[in-house]
Amino acid sequence: MVLFGFGVVAFTVHYLVLRGFYALERNRTVFWVQCVIAGTNIALAILLTRLVDPWDTAPMLVLAYTCAYAVGGALSSIVLVRLLRRGGHPASGGAREWRGYLLRLLAAALVVYAVARLVLIVVGDSIAESHRLARLGVGRGRGGGRLRRRRRCPARRGEGLPDPRGESRSSARSSPG
Repeated sequence: MVLFGFGVVAFTVHYLVLRGFYALERNRTVFWVQCVIAGTNIALAILLTRLVDPWDTAPMLVLAYTCAYAVGGALSSIVLVRLLRRGGHPASGGAREWRGYLLRLLAAALVVYAVARLVLIVVGDSIAESHRLARLGVGRGRGGGRLRRRRRCPARRGEGLPDPRGESRSSARSSPG
């Protein structure tokens, strides 16, 4: 989920540039830019998810999303700058302000990333501690602090669950190497 932070930055840049097209009433241009983004997202999603295991699909989809919006932001920025130059606007009109905005946006994304990592560390440690205590059987529920007997749960050991690769667990264990 942390990877979405970079995707949000790319999406925000793209979104803000599209406001320029809407202000100029160039809705057809927005449509074609969105088509390029959708095509890039689909192509990268197919390409990247074929390279990894099914368990790693979600990060690859986030990467495809981020790259698609980075392409869309770059493409729409280039098209908008050319369109504005053709309309008589100065070539270096707002480049410094735009650069400053992007730097502030990236700084904010880095702060959010750092806070997310800190929360993950704090929450992860407390969750690990509660799991450790649960494995010991310590709790204040029905057991009143006594050690509880663990029941066998087939789903916990992975029995009866489908394998995402399409193989059954018993046949995967019994088949030679």
